[in-house]
Amino acid sequence: MNRFKYILYTLFAIALVYPLYRFCHHRTDGFTPRKIRTAFVDESIPHLSSNPTTYELDVVKKILDQPLKYIGRGGQCYAFATSDGKYVIKLLKYNNNYPKIWFRLFPFPLGFETYRQELISKKTEKLKIEYESYRIALKDLRQETGILYVHLDKGTLPDVHLELFDKINVHHVLFADSFQFYIQKKGVPFYPRLLDFVKSGKLEEAKKALDELSFYLIKRCRKKITDKDAGIWRNFAFYKNHPFQIDIGQFSIDDSLVSQENYTQNLLSFTRGFRAWLENLNPSLAEHFNQSLTLSEQSL
Repeated sequence: MNRFKYILYTLFAIALVYPLYRFCHHRTDGFTPRKIRTAFVDESIPHLSSNPTTYELDVVKKILDQPLKYIGRGGQCYAFATSDGKYVIKLLKYNNNYPKIWFRLFPFPLGFETYRQELISKKTEKLKIEYESYRIALKDLRQETGILYVHLDKGTLPDVHLELFDKINVHHVLFADSFQFYIQKKGVPFYPRLLDFVKSGKLEEAKKALDELSFYLIKRCRKKITDKDAGIWRNFAFYKNHPFQIDIGQFSIDDSLVSQENYTQNLLSFTRGFRAWLENLNPSLAEHFNQSLTLSEQSL
């Protein structure tokens, strides 16, 4: 009887606490400092740094010496905007991409140890692939992705603090050098801005933006870089009316893109949804974009 009551009370407590947990998770988007702890502890992970000059490092410190306001999250990071509205600091998630410390340090009994080792290996490989994407963006697409600084290794910001305000305006002060993040120009969402061009009759500006987009996509393919996160609406933005890619976590090198047939197929697949949306918005712009892809391909 006592055991039955214990189980009943436990279930009742869970029923009370879980909705509160889900409510808090929804209100904060799940953000807590412990979810952005880094993978510095694993030396097998290839770390990466922008290797900034003294001047560039001073610029970075001035950018980070501002209150940072939470603006959203993605699959790989939490994003905070600087108070001047010019930059976004993207703090990389750690909890989703790497096993907990206790999971790595303590062996499991009997047959479960194989499962533990396989999961650690899988998570580590996933993290390496993600870091390779950041390396590609920093090395080959830095201007096209608006990256100012990448901090995936310790030592460059020992005296810098990050002053964060999360979704519910809770104040956090963190040591910058203890976390992994990158700084990117803050843009305006791609689709709404293009829609504004059309609604306001600025078709020439829209065409210029589409030309820049097609030139970038062809250039990326020519460098044998593919993006596993196909699509434009959530991956691109405008900075001063120039399109750039804001999601840098899904790049990889695909040697098959040396073939014109393969990179043309890659290009058509990546832009399929966007071209359909553009056709519904303004058929003449859709035709212009298709022509621009062809002309950009010939010019490179």
